[in-house]
Amino acid sequence: MKVLLVYPPLCTPTVPPYSITYLESFLSANSELEIKCLDLNAKFHRQKFWPLYEGLEKAKKNMTSYSELLEKHSSGVKKVHRENHLNGEAEPELFTALIELILKEKPDAVGFSLVYNSQLFYGLRLIEGLSKKGIDCVAGGPAASEFIEESVKVLKDEY
Repeated sequence: MKVLLVYPPLCTPTVPPYSITYLESFLSANSELEIKCLDLNAKFHRQKFWPLYEGLEKAKKNMTSYSELLEKHSSGVKKVHRENHLNGEAEPELFTALIELILKEKPDAVGFSLVYNSQLFYGLRLIEGLSKKGIDCVAGGPAASEFIEESVKVLKDEY
């Protein structure tokens, strides 16, 4: 059985998504499942803000230039995050491209790590899209609240 662990958009991509990498490590060591991680938050930001990432690559040896680029794009990034959360029932930005990345992996099941409330809107849309295609989904993490239990099985961190 192939399980894909997904870290959905939208939150600031400052560090790797430890939640799915820790879970991948545990599951790989303790099961026969085929496990893969997919950081859709990073994929979203790289596709949407590609000029920023190209500039950061060029400026990586100059801390002042690097910092100025981040500051310059900060408000634009926040605006995109806000617009994607407030678009109601509309399909989120880059939705088709990101769901295709999931489908390309041909998973039997997809686990969503919802660490931040800002990931709920996009995460729910992805879960709904995958469920319509017959792919089983589960969710967990601090933001996986009762709010989404109608749409997906939520794994709670209980003892």
